[in-house]
Amino acid sequence: MTLDDESAALHLSTGTPRQRAEVDVVLLHRVPGGGLVTALEGGQPLDLADSSAVDEQTVARLRGSMLRLDTAEDIPYAVIDALLRSPVPPLFQASPWLRHARLVALESGVTRIAGTRLGYQAGTGLWVETEENTPS
Repeated sequence: MTLDDESAALHLSTGTPRQRAEVDVVLLHRVPGGGLVTALEGGQPLDLADSSAVDEQTVARLRGSMLRLDTAEDIPYAVIDALLRSPVPPLFQASPWLRHARLVALESGVTRIAGTRLGYQAGTGLWVETEENTPS
């Protein structure tokens, strides 16, 4: 069973028995020294606050950086909950393909969400490092 964004966030935060939860995210690289981001495959820097920048080419690049994070794939509930509670950037809201997706902004290929490190490496894909699976 997949929960919609609002009920999933509420469900995850109330401590009730957990079911499967998922969220669509767009992985983007944060451009150093500013508020701009780029798609995983590169391209022109994008301003997430600019909803007028959504054209077919931009949506295609962003969709190429999109994936679904799912508790069934060992993504911690706390990560899904934090992402579901985060706002959808205006750039994503302007596209029917992206309007429910959340941002995961990577700096040097890594970010931290709800105490969990997430990273992306071309050729390998997404990796998750929690306290339980951190090498000693």
